Amino acid sequence: MKTPTHEEVAQAARTLWLDSGCAEGRDTENWLKAEQRLVTADEVSAVIATSADHVAHIPGDSPAEHAEAEIAATQRHEARAPIGAHKSAPHAKPPESGKPLWNQPHSR
Repeated sequence: MKTPTHEEVAQAARTLWLDSGCAEGRDTENWLKAEQRLVTADEVSAVIATSADHVAHIPGDSPAEHAEAEIAATQRHEARAPIGAHKSAPHAKPPESGKPLWNQPHSR
């Protein structure tokens, strides 16, 4: 099994960063995901290369596809998340005690 080089991981992490819309503060997460993708892809390639039997491919069955599906699900979740803090309309101040609610005289 081949260990990915620093440059390979950097390129994969940059691709993840660009795919996520250049999100700030996720450097470590992107780096670890890139390493995981490269190692998983290398493991899958090694298994396929050493396999003597041809097995029908089932979509979503390989570890690399599971990892990609998980990343896609995370990106969908983040895309649906609200941007910034949730803001609501300002609340009305309660009337001061002892002060009339109406500035006009009441009818009798």
